[in-house]
Amino acid sequence: MELDNVLKLVGAIISVLTVGKLIYDLAVSRKTRLRDDYKFAKDFFDELGKTPRPHPFVIERGYHAIAGDTSLTVREVEYLLSLENPSSALRDYVLAREYLEHLPESGHLQVKFKSKFSSPWSRQWRRAFYLAAYFVCALLALSPMFFLGSFKSNPGAGLLLVIVFGAAFGIPAFNAVKEYGRLYRGEKLVAGQKQHSQLIIKGA
Repeated sequence: MELDNVLKLVGAIISVLTVGKLIYDLAVSRKTRLRDDYKFAKDFFDELGKTPRPHPFVIERGYHAIAGDTSLTVREVEYLLSLENPSSALRDYVLAREYLEHLPESGHLQVKFKSKFSSPWSRQWRRAFYLAAYFVCALLALSPMFFLGSFKSNPGAGLLLVIVFGAAFGIPAFNAVKEYGRLYRGEKLVAGQKQHSQLIIKGA
């Protein structure tokens, strides 16, 4: 076997082992983080059940740590944790907060869409716009790849074109799909909240 082929084989093996180790490390770190989150949540809620109740600052910081967002209020986090799937509710609310508002005085359904996004049509056309913007921008970002054959004599210019189009249209494509996801998660949270409210009323 030629030396060049041996080096390629060794490089491929090293790449496979490196990727495998990276995946393993990510899986282990995720499991460790979940265990840490569980321990913190258990200790924090045990602390809340004590008399006298912890200082409001401690309570606020604890809820911020659980939510992973310091901009949420204690009442917001408390309500979200009261829902059927509290972990998902917290994530969805943090992601979709631009579209949502918390109204504690509104009874069981305390999370609602802001007036600007309250009608189904206002959300439907936005979802359609974000989806269309994603496909258009993603196609434009990838379009130079179809013409690289024309730059065989000047590969540097072809690479520059790929970078320019990727930056100019890749970022808008990412933002469009991100906004679509936020709106979808907001609708998921509001719908799940209604289902949980029905369970509360039935159990009352």
